[in-house]
Amino acid sequence: PLAGAGYFSSALVRAMSDRGGFCADDNRDGVITLTELKRCLLDTHGASVVRTYPEESEFPVFTYDVAAYTGRSREALVEGVSFESDVLTAENPMDYYDRDGNFHTSEETRRHWAASFDRARGILGADALAVSEAGHDALVGHVDGAQNGHFAVCHWMEPSCYADAERVPWHDIVMHGKMVLFGGGIDAYYDSPAWNVPGRPGHGYGSDDYFCTTVIGGRAPLAGKPASREAVLTYWMLRDVSADLSRASFDAFSFGPSVRQQHAVFSGGCDVWINRATNGVVWTVADGRKLGSYGFYVRTPRSVAGVMLDAGGSPFAFAQSASATFLDARRTDGALVRWSGFGTDRACRLETPASGSWRVVPLPGAGAFRARIDLARFSRSGRTVTDVVPEALADGAGTPPDVVWRQKGDVVAIASPSSDFACRIVFR
Repeated sequence: PLAGAGYFSSALVRAMSDRGGFCADDNRDGVITLTELKRCLLDTHGASVVRTYPEESEFPVFTYDVAAYTGRSREALVEGVSFESDVLTAENPMDYYDRDGNFHTSEETRRHWAASFDRARGILGADALAVSEAGHDALVGHVDGAQNGHFAVCHWMEPSCYADAERVPWHDIVMHGKMVLFGGGIDAYYDSPAWNVPGRPGHGYGSDDYFCTTVIGGRAPLAGKPASREAVLTYWMLRDVSADLSRASFDAFSFGPSVRQQHAVFSGGCDVWINRATNGVVWTVADGRKLGSYGFYVRTPRSVAGVMLDAGGSPFAFAQSASATFLDARRTDGALVRWSGFGTDRACRLETPASGSWRVVPLPGAGAFRARIDLARFSRSGRTVTDVVPEALADGAGTPPDVVWRQKGDVVAIASPSSDFACRIVFR
């Protein structure tokens, strides 16, 4: 099979395979000639120098079955227009010479790239969203959202060139509300090679560090794989607070005792505090929250979320809105961690709709779990639980486990041997 590791080889693969819609085949006859391939490579990766001999040749380099390939079916709907997988916005705007030797400036390149997104939006409709893998401030108003790779400083310069460095949301202060930025971008770019050593916490998707960058800039949450543990964790932790921050304006930013401690103020009473210190410094912020290494606290009028230290100095994660409470105990000793009326020894989400039954849903892969619910803290004092029923979270979960539960006053205790099943709490 065709594969490409570098920029040029990737462009070559796209030009001659269904990954790129056989884009080198200009006349769509199923035969990619040497001339077509050269022109396509110059167009899609102009930074390289394509050399062929002879310069112009109808020699067939690659053939495919046009009738069997259905990847261009959209062209029947939109005459003469196709949408390629090339990421225009990932390239820096460049000066270049065209095939006829005419010089074009980077400003002209930038205008054309912006016009490409406008053209696509014009075809698909005014409500269409233009989202790209990458993006920059010159495309504000043309690209609605981008993953916006947030590289570590060591990707840009040698360690000998700087004494210290820290991530700050300078981009978000300007871009928030104008272009949606997704998390910290691709985690392989975000994660520094210097951090990939045994015993150090992860810094990619689903990590506290990655969450810090997401919330301090009011960004949209991002995870790597759908329905994965990290995706569910990201959704449960950040969905509600991020929704609130996305609708607010970025009003102010300040440092705490050092550049490691940061505070962002958004409109409507929304605040974010993060602590990037890795030397044991604990930062106490609003509501008495103690933030350890990569701890954070987000507070909005409708929701809260964060990673903070308990009374014994151990970290735990939490998130709460009007209808759900998530708690990640992060304990290895089996101790029950309690927060805001809910307790667990694993990572679970308590769903508390205003009417009907409730659910305790474990994080995928959490294993056997226990939960404790104080009904009085959720305005259900005096209510009686009649049953706790296991519910499969996915097809093929197997035989429902024997869930043990009891109620004493307003406190309901649950123990389940499997994280493949949620526990539905039925009230009288």
